[in-house]
Amino acid sequence: MSRRSAVLGAGALALVAALATACGSAGGGGSSSATAAAAASPGAPAGVAQAQEQLGVYENPNPTISLPPLSAKPPAGKTIDFVGCPLASCLEIQQAAQAAAKKVGWTFRVFNGGVTPATFTSAMNDVVQNPGDAVLGIGILPNTAISSQLAALKAKHVPWIAVASPSPIGDDMIANFSSAPEIALSGKVMADWIIADSEGKAHVAYFWDPSLTQHLPAKNAFVAEMSKLCPSCTVSVQTTSFSTGIGTTDPGQIVSYLQRNPSTDYVVIGIGDATAGVPEALAAAGLAGKVKIVTRLADTINFKDISAGTETMGVTEETYEIGWRMIDVAARHFLGDSIACCTTPIGTVHVITKADLPSDLSVPYSVPGYQEFFLKAWHLAS
Repeated sequence: MSRRSAVLGAGALALVAALATACGSAGGGGSSSATAAAAASPGAPAGVAQAQEQLGVYENPNPTISLPPLSAKPPAGKTIDFVGCPLASCLEIQQAAQAAAKKVGWTFRVFNGGVTPATFTSAMNDVVQNPGDAVLGIGILPNTAISSQLAALKAKHVPWIAVASPSPIGDDMIANFSSAPEIALSGKVMADWIIADSEGKAHVAYFWDPSLTQHLPAKNAFVAEMSKLCPSCTVSVQTTSFSTGIGTTDPGQIVSYLQRNPSTDYVVIGIGDATAGVPEALAAAGLAGKVKIVTRLADTINFKDISAGTETMGVTEETYEIGWRMIDVAARHFLGDSIACCTTPIGTVHVITKADLPSDLSVPYSVPGYQEFFLKAWHLAS
């Protein structure tokens, strides 16, 4: 499934639900990463130079994946349950985990956890009835909200391996990828880029969905960094509903805000999927080119919009690599190997603008040759 079809599919479902309820890189005038990292102009606030300096490692990363070898090849015959969601980043992690499981000869079963507390809880209830050897999934809710399900898994010696869970490792959760420190880092990087790009003069609207609590660290880190390095900048945090509004109500909400607040020159959208329909809505309202759109968890839809000049910058985080990391931790757990090396890594974070787009806009950014790092550690390299 393409990323755009996944996003539009989620948007279409949300639109149906809304109707049912009613009835019963330089884009947007943006600058390239090279510009953002250039020396601060004379008279620019002191925080601008610090933001520019901090950006360097994320604008030109040299990523690698370091893994100790397993004590033996992954044991055969395991069954993995994956609780996913319809967002593109979720689907990429799911597909990558499935590909990695296939490499080691494991059975892979998928449960749709949706993007709401009710759908996620329902999926976890389904899983615990007859779980496989490990349960992997997207941490839509904190572990306290699924404590009974995790207790049932723990009683059966089935580990929970999560992505973006807002909870710390403990009880039955043995690993958590794209954890709070990595999510916070992407928020901080977005702030640094805006501070540098605007030379400390930004007026920002930050749109996020508070029901998706795993994204709170990005919002908090963004606001803190803006306050610390750019006290003259303004940030207005706006709540929206990514679970129902992507491609439907969210674009209209953003347009309405900008019409009421014409001094806004940067719009931050908390996840890349939620930019769907926003450039088109801005153009229809005569606002194209008047604001710079910045996001995180940037993916192929964002790459194409950045290339077209309708978005300005996206921060990428690992997706495909996380799927393989999840299978790696499961293998270490099954073998009785230490997993201390690999439970909460901070993956590669990369600033993408029009100046440094990947050559193939249809493929999400990933660490080059990431699969080989895992296959070598698993004694399966060719």
